Amino acid sequence: MSTRIGSRAKRALVATASLAALAAGCGAIAPAERSPRDQAVNFKVEGTVAQIEDGDTLTLVTANDARFVVRLSDFDAPEVFHRRRPDRACPGRVLPDRPGQPLGRAARESLAALARGRQARAECYEIDRFGRPVCHVFAAGVNVNLAQIEQGWGMLPDRADWVRDPASRAAEARARARGAGVWAAAAPVHPGVWRERCWGKGECAGPEG
Repeated sequence: MSTRIGSRAKRALVATASLAALAAGCGAIAPAERSPRDQAVNFKVEGTVAQIEDGDTLTLVTANDARFVVRLSDFDAPEVFHRRRPDRACPGRVLPDRPGQPLGRAARESLAALARGRQARAECYEIDRFGRPVCHVFAAGVNVNLAQIEQGWGMLPDRADWVRDPASRAAEARARARGAGVWAAAAPVHPGVWRERCWGKGECAGPEG
């Protein structure tokens, strides 16, 4: 005589077999592997992007009105004009007017189009010498840092440990190959070199006001 097994009993047998397999180490699901960038994140901040300072710096305001001036990681954007102001890195010292680098305004406008007024999440690695969190920012599902580099508005730093996302190198290579943004110039000048020449030595070529 054959014995018929009902649907509930069949489901119970399948569940029992699955649990037994897992207990034996078969079919176990390994935890998702975190990327090197994810592993470097120390804290996160969520809020609204209220202001764009330049092509690599923005202000994030949280739900409880805390304000964070966030420095975007992995790249340096052309500098914008800075008016005379106190030096955040050296209390008591006042910085003079500092000319803007060619394409500085365009880099700032690009970042504004990506992030200004949007809800955003900053995934941060450290605090820089000016007291700013250094982060990757995601707004409306877009990796803002990577988008700025891809569009040619940022140059990677010389220090390898300041590039947290390996995708940044490929993004910069694509922008350079297309001649996008700063790479359209015959001899692009890294913002770090510009600061040294123009702000440090007064040797400013084609400054923006």
